Amino acid sequence: MDGRIVWHDLMTPDAARARDFYGGLFGWSVKETDMPAAEGKYWVISSGSDAIGGFVPFTQHPPHWIGYVAVDDVDATVKRALAAGGTAPVPGMDVPGIGRFAVLLDPTGACIQAWRSKDGDADRPPRPGTFCWDQLLTHDPDACVAFYTKVFPWTTKTLEAGGQSYTVFACGDGREVAGVLPMPPDAGAPPHWLSYVAVEGVDAATAKVAKLGGRTWCPPTDLAGIGRFSVNADAQGAMFALFRAAHA
Repeated sequence: MDGRIVWHDLMTPDAARARDFYGGLFGWSVKETDMPAAEGKYWVISSGSDAIGGFVPFTQHPPHWIGYVAVDDVDATVKRALAAGGTAPVPGMDVPGIGRFAVLLDPTGACIQAWRSKDGDADRPPRPGTFCWDQLLTHDPDACVAFYTKVFPWTTKTLEAGGQSYTVFACGDGREVAGVLPMPPDAGAPPHWLSYVAVEGVDAATAKVAKLGGRTWCPPTDLAGIGRFSVNADAQGAMFALFRAAHA
């Protein structure tokens, strides 16, 4: 379904170190392969039998996760992004035999990718060890909501969570796929997308983070009626969150 976030890449200078961290935390297996769209290597991440993302060798910016939004037409999506005030550092590139993607920056500088698969993307419900949510943290939520609803087939609704407004993005079938939160004025990080991984127990998984060389920025916290989460960084500083739904 167009508008789903279907894949996640970790941009990292050390894929072997990332493999050890995330393998220890989630039990992910990692397979090294040639990068089909450029010179170099790509490491495909699998949770059980499901491929869910990859590690990309990257040294130009600090390590970070980036999500892929499924779209009908990558090039048309890029045109909409540019018209809406964004930029496209990679305006469109084919992955031979697999699909086409583009790297987009919203008006506040947060990064996301548009993706069109050659054969379609599997539609699987989240389970422990897989990505379950993505959240945009930004200094200008209104500008970002205006941007993303012009670029992707997303509608919005506003909720109250933890005493502040929370905007939820939904794709065409009404499925909620991502959210937006305002960053505090003194936040030390630039606007960015934060990817959430479902786990059986947030507290136990969070305790593993430090043992594996990572760091916890927000300890396990309950969201009434929603679930429990923590925000962490891996051993190289890439941010991610852990989550267990209240109904799980």
